[in-house]
Amino acid sequence: MAGAGPPGECGIWQLWPESYLEAAADEEVTLVVRVNGKVRVWFRVPVGVTRDEALALATGAANVRCRLGGSEVRRVVDRLPNLLNLVV
Repeated sequence: MAGAGPPGECGIWQLWPESYLEAAADEEVTLVVRVNGKVRVWFRVPVGVTRDEALALATGAANVRCRLGGSEVRRVVDRLPNLLNLVV
């Protein structure tokens, strides 16, 4: 039976490759910005983005400013770094 012997006997025995989690981790993710539950814009942001940075980036986007229409944001629901939902 092929491969049933001890390691190194028939050449098919190999160790699994080492994994490097640091190299596989994303440095940037996509932040989706929704206004009243509808997607309006998305950005590539660093994984460690803060709520204030994300909110400043979102409210600076022309499409979001248009949808806000000068109204005050009543609630901000965030699931950083992936989602920022603005309720007007």
